[in-house]
This record gives sequence, C-alpha cells and structure tokens, in this order.
Amino acid sequence: MTKNWTAIKGALSGFSRVQLMGLVQDLYRADAKNQDFLHARFLVSDGGTDLSPYKKRIKAAINPSRWDAPIKYREARRAISDYNKARGQLGETLELMFYYVKCGNDVTLEFGDMDEPF
Repeated sequence: MTKNWTAIKGALSGFSRVQLMGLVQDLYRADAKNQDFLHARFLVSDGGTDLSPYKKRIKAAINPSRWDAPIKYREARRAISDYNKARGQLGETLELMFYYVKCGNDVTLEFGDMDEPF
C-alpha cells in the first residue's frame, strides 16, 4: 500500500460530513501543533492571527530557559514554516522572522559574542 496524499484522499472521499468533523476533532486533540495550525487557519480576528504559540516555540528553541540547553535553530525555523503553511500571511510571517532574530540577539546580549572567549 502506497502512503501518500492520493491514498488518503481516496479514503476520505467516502466520509460523511460528520465523519470528517470527527477526524478533524481527533487531529485537534492529538497534538498541540495541530491545534496551533487550526487556530491560525480559522481563528483570525481583526488584529490578525494569534502568533503567541509560534513565538513560544521560537523562544524555547533559540533562547531556552536553561542556560545549558542547546539552541535549536531548526526547531525555530520550523515554527515559522508551520505558521506559513497554516496561514501564509506575509506580514505575520515577517513578524515571526523578526522575532527569531530578536531571540538570537537576546542570547548574544545575555551571553556575549560566541566568538569571544568566555
């Protein structure tokens, strides 16, 4: 059996509206990232999307609360990418990118230049 979108699409084509709603509910409950995706996609106010879940992920990856925790640039970039897939609003994506840079700058201000001897 091939595992790809075409196979999933074929399986979903026979679902009723209630079954599809149940599936989305199961996905919502399964993972916080799914919740963030659905919130970004569907819950937009006049002020835009709530970017706080994505900003939390960026901050935790680049400027973790523990000083000895590794910096995870890939995780921070993935948060921006995940938002972009969910909503794709250029202004909000740029806001997350600037926040990424700000978090990196905060690390430099707190610990100094990484080329500088500690």
